Amino acid sequence: MADWNSLPASSDALDTALLIGAVPRVITPAVRASRRLPPRRRAQTTVQAWLLVIDVRDPVLGAHLRRVGRLARDLGTAAGLTDVDLDALEWSGRLHDVGKLGIPDEILNKPGRLTAAEFERVKLHPRLGYELVRHQAALDATLPGILHHHENFDGSGYPGGLRGEEIPLSARILRIVDSFDAMTWPRVYGELFTAEAALRELRRGAGAATDPHLTELFCDLKQSAPLGQPGALGGATRPPGRA
Repeated sequence: MADWNSLPASSDALDTALLIGAVPRVITPAVRASRRLPPRRRAQTTVQAWLLVIDVRDPVLGAHLRRVGRLARDLGTAAGLTDVDLDALEWSGRLHDVGKLGIPDEILNKPGRLTAAEFERVKLHPRLGYELVRHQAALDATLPGILHHHENFDGSGYPGGLRGEEIPLSARILRIVDSFDAMTWPRVYGELFTAEAALRELRRGAGAATDPHLTELFCDLKQSAPLGQPGALGGATRPPGRA
């Protein structure tokens, strides 16, 4: 995990959060007061505030972010990433949906199908998350994953329409583990998937939605996971969410 003592501060982060409506003004005085703290401590407070707001506003999303961070690290380890890159990857997972703070609850938690306009609003969340996090220099390595975690391997994703290895490695990893977690944990929308069915869906979409090599690596990893661990085959089944 990131060493919070190494994080520099930026007073711009809160201003950006307020500008896009991502941080409720009820926590603003406390975060603004943190600007009187030493710079490194201020940065810690800013990022922790984002995660706290997510946990309070949407505990399901908060739990999703923690699981995606762990899954991303597991897949990154299997892919041979260095410890430094694994730390950045895990924090990319923890923060990949922070931009959803700027999306109204009635859209994020809508039980039925989104309208075209609502879906366009949801598609803003990678850019909103990028705008929040880019002010923290020590988290620069998380930005590619945050911005591009909805890119598809065939170029049909967003926000950049990147394809293949144009998509940053961290984003290709997040695309896989984010989809798996969304299919196997509870949300207010979506059909039920077992872990086995979710892996079949990932394999079916490999080469179109996801990196085929990394998808197969992830599926092999999950199939070898001991029973009873989160996401292990044979565990409880849960409906998917809108990733």
